[in-house]
Amino acid sequence: MARRCGALHFSRASGRETLENQVVLRYATTMTIEISRMPAESPGLSDLAYERLRDRIVRVEIPPGAPLAEDRLSEEFGVGLTPIRNAVRRLSYEHLVSIYPRRGTFAADINIGDERWLTEVRLEIEGLSAQLAAERATEAERNKLLHLAEEIKTTTDNAGVTDLDAAFHRQIFLAARNPFLESSANLYFNLSLRIWYFCNQSFTISDTRGADQYAVASAIARRDAQGARKAACEHLLNASRTLRGLLGA
Repeated sequence: MARRCGALHFSRASGRETLENQVVLRYATTMTIEISRMPAESPGLSDLAYERLRDRIVRVEIPPGAPLAEDRLSEEFGVGLTPIRNAVRRLSYEHLVSIYPRRGTFAADINIGDERWLTEVRLEIEGLSAQLAAERATEAERNKLLHLAEEIKTTTDNAGVTDLDAAFHRQIFLAARNPFLESSANLYFNLSLRIWYFCNQSFTISDTRGADQYAVASAIARRDAQGARKAACEHLLNASRTLRGLLGA
């Protein structure tokens, strides 16, 4: 006996179920749920629009509170309105876009006071990311992290240091090999990163820049999981103290 409901297929035949290149969730001895792979509408274009709009908002190229005109973004990015609307909806879930009925859509405001709360969350998420990266990263990824840390040490402009630090963190999230963790880590990291870009012109680059990142990269390179977690947390706490000291918070 089989029953089909939209994208979900429920099948029961002679006490056994067969896989048809589908994802299977077994919740009983004689039944499976098969989740069909439904074709998404222009997933590549939606992802492209999301990444470009996200980066412009995070880098404060679109200022906090600025209106977002979908038709203008569609023309600028060279995509249709549907990918733009998908990107805007996704960014609203990530607190980078604010949607007000009957008023419009805007780049979200920046609340400097959120930094402390974001750091509290990131300590747990990014500590775990570094720990897993030490266990799971490829040799190429370990070398890339060391290279990024060295680049941070020799970069002399604020935006360049922030760009490299962003690449460093995202590489760790990727090397952790956990897509759910990577998604969560990027969400909170983007919000923190936006504060750093916003304050970029207000701080002087430290002579010790890159030291924290190198400590994290070195621990990951030698597969020291707990050492990587500790170094990542120290890096976040040092960055938080620096930013709050700069802002007098």
